[in-house]
Amino acid sequence: MHRVCVKCGDINFRAAGDAREACPACGAIYSKARPRSAPIAKATPETGGRKTTALSFLTTPAPPSSSPPGRPRSRIAAVLVGTLLAAALGVGAWMSLGQSPPAAVAAAPEPTRIEDEAERCLKLYALMLRDPKSAYWSAPEKRFYILTMTVHATNAFGGFVQKTARCWVENGQIDSAHSLVFAREDGWLKP
Repeated sequence: MHRVCVKCGDINFRAAGDAREACPACGAIYSKARPRSAPIAKATPETGGRKTTALSFLTTPAPPSSSPPGRPRSRIAAVLVGTLLAAALGVGAWMSLGQSPPAAVAAAPEPTRIEDEAERCLKLYALMLRDPKSAYWSAPEKRFYILTMTVHATNAFGGFVQKTARCWVENGQIDSAHSLVFAREDGWLKP
């Protein structure tokens, strides 16, 4: 048999089931222990001698005469009803004006061809960087097959540096052999 202590939550797998058995972790007697979070019940004149706790209103039903019929007894129900009503009225207000609700935000435009080529060129140069995730490009220009752009990336000290990068782009594809020659000429690779 095993027992779970209601006071500390320890599981005793060697419990015998005796009424006077105590938890080995905290020493609480299983038959007398109460959870730590349980409030102490008190009998007061206001409650008619009944034992109540500070949170007993959550578990005991309210007397029928305490609230008028048709009125929600909990604040959560009132808030939910109010929220649903406001949402319904909001939609109704748009319909009554003869307008449709505002449209969703438009998706980002498709990248242009030069932007797509700049992304591919950056992937090639990112392999030569210490922190490739921080790199981004700006000011791409294309003359014939040569795409020239500025690459921004972090250096060894954490500061941003910018350097010119060139790629050979033919039919939308990066020619890595020509691009590596450019990288060597621009100081990206050591000879």
